[in-house]
Amino acid sequence: MTRTRKILLLSACGLIAVVAVCFFCLREKEPSYHGRKLSEWLDRTVLISTNIAYSSYDVNEAIDAIGAIGTNAAPLFVKWLVAKDSAPIRFLSRHRTIPGADRLVELAERDSRRGWICLSVLGTKALPYLRTQVDSADPNIRANASRVIDFIKAIKAQQPRIWAGPD
Repeated sequence: MTRTRKILLLSACGLIAVVAVCFFCLREKEPSYHGRKLSEWLDRTVLISTNIAYSSYDVNEAIDAIGAIGTNAAPLFVKWLVAKDSAPIRFLSRHRTIPGADRLVELAERDSRRGWICLSVLGTKALPYLRTQVDSADPNIRANASRVIDFIKAIKAQQPRIWAGPD
Protein backbone atom coordinates (compact mmCIF):
# COMPACT_ATOMS: atom_id res chain seq x y z
CA MET A 1 0.00 0.00 0.00
CA THR A 2 1.38 3.39 -0.89
CA ARG A 3 2.02 6.11 1.66
CA THR A 4 -0.79 8.28 0.27
CA ARG A 5 -3.34 5.48 0.63
CA LYS A 6 -2.24 4.81 4.20
CA ILE A 7 -2.66 8.48 5.08
CA LEU A 8 -6.11 8.60 3.47
CA LEU A 9 -7.16 5.41 5.24
CA LEU A 10 -5.97 6.66 8.63
CA SER A 11 -7.64 10.05 8.04
CA ALA A 12 -10.93 8.34 7.18
CA CYS A 13 -10.74 6.16 10.31
CA GLY A 14 -9.96 9.21 12.43
CA LEU A 15 -12.90 11.10 10.96
CA ILE A 16 -15.23 8.17 11.64
CA ALA A 17 -14.00 8.00 15.24
CA VAL A 18 -14.56 11.74 15.76
CA VAL A 19 -18.09 11.53 14.31
CA ALA A 20 -18.91 8.51 16.51
CA VAL A 21 -17.65 10.27 19.66
CA CYS A 22 -19.64 13.41 18.79
CA PHE A 23 -22.76 11.37 18.12
CA PHE A 24 -22.64 9.52 21.43
CA CYS A 25 -21.44 12.39 23.60
CA LEU A 26 -23.49 15.26 22.19
CA ARG A 27 -26.84 13.58 21.62
CA GLU A 28 -29.85 14.67 23.62
CA LYS A 29 -30.30 12.80 26.88
CA GLU A 30 -33.53 10.88 27.22
CA PRO A 31 -35.50 11.44 30.43
CA SER A 32 -35.61 8.63 32.97
CA TYR A 33 -37.80 7.51 35.85
CA HIS A 34 -36.76 5.04 38.56
CA GLY A 35 -33.54 4.29 36.71
CA ARG A 36 -35.15 3.42 33.36
CA LYS A 37 -35.17 5.56 30.23
CA LEU A 38 -38.55 6.59 28.90
CA SER A 39 -38.10 4.41 25.81
CA GLU A 40 -37.51 1.40 28.06
CA TRP A 41 -40.79 2.09 29.88
CA LEU A 42 -42.57 2.22 26.55
CA ASP A 43 -40.80 -0.79 25.04
CA ARG A 44 -41.59 -3.13 27.91
CA THR A 45 -45.30 -2.57 27.56
CA VAL A 46 -47.81 -3.15 24.80
CA LEU A 47 -48.11 0.57 24.10
CA ILE A 48 -45.92 0.63 21.01
CA SER A 49 -46.97 -2.63 19.39
CA THR A 50 -50.72 -2.10 19.39
CA ASN A 51 -53.41 0.57 19.29
CA ILE A 52 -55.21 -1.03 22.24
CA ALA A 53 -54.40 0.00 25.80
CA TYR A 54 -54.59 -2.97 28.13
CA SER A 55 -55.21 -2.30 31.81
CA SER A 56 -52.15 -4.30 32.80
CA TYR A 57 -49.70 -3.40 35.51
CA ASP A 58 -46.99 -2.59 32.93
CA VAL A 59 -49.19 -0.10 31.08
CA ASN A 60 -50.15 1.63 34.32
CA GLU A 61 -46.48 1.80 35.33
CA ALA A 62 -45.58 3.33 31.97
CA ILE A 63 -48.38 5.89 32.27
CA ASP A 64 -47.09 6.78 35.75
CA ALA A 65 -43.56 7.12 34.36
CA ILE A 66 -44.73 9.42 31.55
CA GLY A 67 -46.70 11.50 34.05
CA ALA A 68 -43.72 11.72 36.41
CA ILE A 69 -41.36 12.72 33.63
CA GLY A 70 -43.93 15.35 32.73
CA THR A 71 -43.84 18.30 30.43
CA ASN A 72 -40.08 18.80 30.75
CA ALA A 73 -39.77 16.08 28.13
CA ALA A 74 -42.34 17.66 25.78
CA PRO A 75 -39.60 18.82 23.35
CA LEU A 76 -38.42 15.21 23.05
CA PHE A 77 -42.00 14.00 22.52
CA VAL A 78 -42.49 16.52 19.70
CA LYS A 79 -39.16 15.46 18.18
CA TRP A 80 -40.36 11.85 18.25
CA LEU A 81 -43.72 12.91 16.85
CA VAL A 82 -42.25 14.45 13.70
CA ALA A 83 -39.59 11.76 13.15
CA LYS A 84 -41.43 10.10 10.27
CA ASP A 85 -42.02 13.44 8.53
CA SER A 86 -38.34 14.27 8.04
CA ALA A 87 -37.05 14.56 4.49
CA PRO A 88 -34.61 11.60 4.73
CA ILE A 89 -37.32 9.27 6.09
CA ARG A 90 -39.81 10.34 3.40
CA PHE A 91 -37.11 9.67 0.79
CA LEU A 92 -36.34 6.24 2.24
CA SER A 93 -40.03 5.32 2.43
CA ARG A 94 -40.30 5.99 -1.32
CA HIS A 95 -37.08 4.04 -2.07
CA ARG A 96 -37.38 0.86 -0.01
CA THR A 97 -34.79 -0.92 -2.16
CA ILE A 98 -32.00 1.02 -0.43
CA PRO A 99 -30.33 -1.31 2.11
CA GLY A 100 -31.58 -0.55 5.61
CA ALA A 101 -34.37 1.75 4.44
CA ASP A 102 -37.15 -0.44 5.83
CA ARG A 103 -35.57 -0.54 9.28
CA LEU A 104 -35.01 3.23 9.43
CA VAL A 105 -38.58 3.96 8.31
CA GLU A 106 -39.87 1.47 10.90
CA LEU A 107 -37.85 3.16 13.67
CA ALA A 108 -39.14 6.59 12.65
CA GLU A 109 -42.73 5.33 12.69
CA ARG A 110 -42.16 3.80 16.13
CA ASP A 111 -40.80 7.09 17.44
CA SER A 112 -43.79 8.92 15.99
CA ARG A 113 -46.15 6.58 17.85
CA ARG A 114 -44.14 7.15 21.02
CA GLY A 115 -44.60 10.89 20.64
CA TRP A 116 -48.37 10.51 20.21
CA ILE A 117 -48.60 8.21 23.21
CA CYS A 118 -46.61 10.42 25.55
CA LEU A 119 -48.33 13.66 24.55
CA SER A 120 -51.78 12.10 24.81
CA VAL A 121 -50.97 10.73 28.28
CA LEU A 122 -49.78 14.17 29.39
CA GLY A 123 -53.02 15.58 27.97
CA THR A 124 -53.82 19.15 28.97
CA LYS A 125 -50.46 19.52 30.74
CA ALA A 126 -48.78 19.44 27.32
CA LEU A 127 -51.01 22.11 25.77
CA PRO A 128 -48.94 25.19 26.74
CA TYR A 129 -45.80 23.75 25.14
CA LEU A 130 -47.69 22.52 22.08
CA ARG A 131 -49.22 25.96 21.58
CA THR A 132 -45.73 27.43 21.36
CA GLN A 133 -44.86 24.84 18.70
CA VAL A 134 -47.78 25.89 16.49
CA ASP A 135 -45.67 28.96 15.64
CA SER A 136 -42.58 26.89 14.80
CA ALA A 137 -40.65 27.55 11.61
CA ASP A 138 -40.79 23.83 10.79
CA PRO A 139 -44.07 23.04 8.97
CA ASN A 140 -44.01 19.41 10.18
CA ILE A 141 -43.83 20.51 13.81
CA ARG A 142 -46.61 23.08 13.25
CA ALA A 143 -48.92 20.54 11.63
CA ASN A 144 -48.30 17.78 14.15
CA ALA A 145 -48.58 20.10 17.15
CA SER A 146 -51.95 21.29 15.84
CA ARG A 147 -53.13 17.71 15.36
CA VAL A 148 -52.11 16.73 18.88
CA ILE A 149 -53.80 19.83 20.34
CA ASP A 150 -57.00 18.94 18.49
CA PHE A 151 -56.76 15.35 19.73
CA ILE A 152 -56.17 16.38 23.35
CA LYS A 153 -59.11 18.79 23.20
CA ALA A 154 -61.31 16.01 21.79
CA ILE A 155 -60.52 13.65 24.68
CA LYS A 156 -60.32 16.33 27.37
CA ALA A 157 -63.59 15.25 28.97
CA GLN A 158 -62.59 11.57 28.92
CA GLN A 159 -60.12 9.75 31.10
CA PRO A 160 -56.74 10.05 29.31
CA ARG A 161 -56.09 6.97 27.23
CA ILE A 162 -53.25 5.58 25.21
CA TRP A 163 -53.47 6.12 21.49
CA ALA A 164 -50.87 5.14 18.93
CA GLY A 165 -51.38 8.05 16.55
CA PRO A 166 -53.39 8.66 13.44
CA ASP A 167 -54.13 5.87 10.98
